[in-house]
Amino acid sequence: MNDVSSIPKGWCCTSLEKVASWGSGGTPSRNVERYFQGIIPWVKTGELERKYIRETEEHISEEALNNSSAKIFPKGSVGIAMYGATIGKLSIWGIDASTNQACAVGIPTVAINNEFLYYYLLSERQSLIKAGKGGAQPNLSQGIIKEWPINLPPLNEQNRIVAKIEELFSELDKGIENLKTARAQLKVYRQALLKHAFEGKLTAQWRAENQDKLETADALLKRIQQERAQRYQQQLAEWTNKSPSVPL
Repeated sequence: MNDVSSIPKGWCCTSLEKVASWGSGGTPSRNVERYFQGIIPWVKTGELERKYIRETEEHISEEALNNSSAKIFPKGSVGIAMYGATIGKLSIWGIDASTNQACAVGIPTVAINNEFLYYYLLSERQSLIKAGKGGAQPNLSQGIIKEWPINLPPLNEQNRIVAKIEELFSELDKGIENLKTARAQLKVYRQALLKHAFEGKLTAQWRAENQDKLETADALLKRIQQERAQRYQQQLAEWTNKSPSVPL
């Protein structure tokens, strides 16, 4: 990431700290019920699923904001979960919203398109998680995020990159949908094929071309009955031979 010779002309090597102002939120006391009866959207890291967050499950009050480390981040900010089961998940704020302490939020400067920042973090997510400190569940920190390097193109090129990503993602989504449809159609076709097989439809042409080799239905039934009778007589003989003789 830091090798200047490997990046396109006009791009620069910098860090996430230089392209966004980073902070985190807080959780008001759950013991004060009215803190969670306000109108200020409060984002939990479990909600960092979609590209944009435009509504939240919970809302807090101004009083909660003033009596906790929670703070409001403006629309257009980019949030990323720092620890727990949701580590690395991210979203763009589609509204002004507060958040909890498990979420780091970057307010982009004029040097970076917020969607470019979002897609960059998305591309670096696994690397960021690996860089996290801790045991079984590593934790990210604002320090790690701020120091993370980024190759930054000019703003107009960032806009073009975002547009191209979304164009290609749209094509991928259509491809996935087409694959799902094809899989469903194959399942239906397989069942239809089996049904046709046992209705004689798969061998209709063969029958038409081999009339002289076909048994009539009566002949087939007669042969089946003869074979069943023969098998029964054979089993009866075997049973008789195996039965112990009764002394007189």
